[in-house]
Amino acid sequence: MKKNGFTLAELLGVLVILSLIAVITVPAVTDSLNKYKRELCNTQVKEIVSAAKAWGTDNILLLPTEDNATYIVSLETLSKYGYIDSKIENPVTKENFDLEDTIVTITRKGKRYTYEMDEATKNSCS
Repeated sequence: MKKNGFTLAELLGVLVILSLIAVITVPAVTDSLNKYKRELCNTQVKEIVSAAKAWGTDNILLLPTEDNATYIVSLETLSKYGYIDSKIENPVTKENFDLEDTIVTITRKGKRYTYEMDEATKNSCS
């Protein structure tokens, strides 16, 4: 008599092999996804700073004229004048960046300006 199908030992062997593959690949995939989320968040932070630079170029008269003086521009201001979208989701936290609390500090250093994102926003990408 000919038997069709697999034995219990064969099925258990296949399940063990598939389980081992899952144990090896799932953490690697999860780590990769988290890494890419952090990289995307850092890219978004750079885009916000770029938007602040564009805003600063268009509003040069509002920027400080004295050395080491600062001016703060919020994401709300950048959004209000169309330099950036009002709803930017942080891929790490899955929440939108806060329009009022997300700020870029513009500092005059000599004849140049530096643009620095607030620490809380930068740290949210970690």
